[in-house]
This record gives sequence, structure tokens and C-alpha cells, in this order.
Amino acid sequence: MIYEKDSTASVDYSPDGTFISSSEIKDRGFQSYILDGGILSYYGYGNGRKFRLSYIKGDNVRNLLATKAIVPNFLNMAPAFSKTADGGVAIVDSYNPVICKFKSGKIEPYLKFDFGKYSIPEAFFKYEDPFKASKFLSSNDYALIGRYFENAKYKFAEIAIETKDETEAGFSYGINSDGVWKWFYAGKAGKDPFAASFRTIDDHNTLFCIIDPALADKIPPALMKKVSNPDILQNIKKDDNYIIAKIYLL
Repeated sequence: MIYEKDSTASVDYSPDGTFISSSEIKDRGFQSYILDGGILSYYGYGNGRKFRLSYIKGDNVRNLLATKAIVPNFLNMAPAFSKTADGGVAIVDSYNPVICKFKSGKIEPYLKFDFGKYSIPEAFFKYEDPFKASKFLSSNDYALIGRYFENAKYKFAEIAIETKDETEAGFSYGINSDGVWKWFYAGKAGKDPFAASFRTIDDHNTLFCIIDPALADKIPPALMKKVSNPDILQNIKKDDNYIIAKIYLL
């Protein structure tokens, strides 16, 4: 995964920090993903283009996810890309309730979520002024896919819910195993330790979280009883480094 800011040059490192390779993206999006022989670059809505994604292979550029919507760009700081268990790449597509998958040079719908009363109204995408579109969206309750990842057994989705009065704003989480989604609420970000903490899952069904040390003392007692090394949490100070927590799924 590459997070690009000021440079068109992208650099790829292994998890231990070893340099692997570097490449140049001539027309980069705000996030890109290196594939064998090519690069996926994501632009999102409201980018001045008629598409939200490109597949760049050398000098050849194939534009994907066509759009006519003139709406403000939603820059999700979570990864737009993640690996799928079958070797493809899942793409979280901004306002789109559909997660797409890119594999073998093709892109197709992969997972679709029905947000019910939190679905973004179609009227939002028909505005010809991004400021008016933004004002319209903020006057409605709506949901977005915030983060997605999976392994061979589990699928994990983070859904961000925004409400006009902010009373119900927060994150809901879904875990899918054997085709069945189970949903839970982890509290509000900045107030509850596991809200917005989930990052990825490995091949051994270990769910990784990053927890603010200032919220460590708010871990529920019932959950604390399941912590394998509680002595570490007892010595945590509010200004310490963030805590990497592992949750072992059955």
C-alpha cells in the first residue's frame, strides 16, 4: 500500500522496513496500490475527472469507475485498497455502498451494503455544485464504508454513520463468517477504546487494533478478564505510545 502526499514517486517497503522497489506515477490519485505489472490509483469523487480509479501499466492507462457526479471529494484516511482472499484487490469507493474488486485486469462489484435509512439519497449525486451537494448531505443522516479487509475465513467492515445532530454518529462493525454478517457497536471514537481501532486481519484469524493509551482504562472489566497480559495495561500512561492489541477470532 502507498500513501502519497507531495511526490509522484512511490516507494515500496517490506513490513520490516526493507526497500523493495520504487516507481513513478504520472497521474496519481490520493491512494495507490502496486500490483504485479501495474498500479491501481484511486481518485474518488469530485476530482475533476470522469472516473474514480485508474489501472496504470507502463504508459497505458485504463480509466475505471466512471462517474458524472459533481460532488465534494471524500478523502477517507483509511486504506482504499485491501487484498481479497482469492488474490484480488478490494476497493472502498468513497460514497459508494458497493465494495468493488479488481482481479486479472477486471473490476466488478464485490460486496453491497444496504444502509436503509442511512443510504445517501440519489439527489446528492445530481447536484452540479459541490458546495450545494455538501450542504445537502450534511442535512441528512447517512452512512459510509470506512474500512474493509478480509482473510480466507472472515470479512470485516467498518461503517461510519453521520447524523445531522451528531447524536447517533459513530462506527458500526460487521464480521462475516460462512456468509453471515454479525454486527456490533464499539462506542464512539475518542471516547471508547475499540471505536475506530480495527486495522487488519492476518491469515491466522488475528484481528489487529491500535488503541489510544488515554483510553486504556476504559476497557470493559469483562473484556479485561480475557486479556492475556494485563500487566502491560497496568503500566500504560496516557501519553505513552499507542497500544497494538491482537484479538484472536475462533
